[in-house]
Amino acid sequence: MVRLPKSGGVVIRPPPARKAARAARARDYFYGARSELAPHSRTVGFSELRVYRVGGGPRAPSSALPIGARACAAAALPLGAAAAAAPSTAAAS
Repeated sequence: MVRLPKSGGVVIRPPPARKAARAARARDYFYGARSELAPHSRTVGFSELRVYRVGGGPRAPSSALPIGARACAAAALPLGAAAAAAPSTAAAS
């Protein structure tokens, strides 16, 4: 590791000022810069939870997939359903 000298414009802030700035950034993230957002939490049971994959982004070309595998389009299905709907690519021994 090589220590570099600080540039001329560097101002050392005391730890309480850094802590306050960090808290302000976190508050802005959740509530918005002008407090236009109102985050809240809600507790639900695990059985009520459904996770979806939307989109999927760019797909690899078929030449990049493992031998025998096929690309499947399972957009907007629950993640567990997408796995169940995909054909098995495991080779039988």
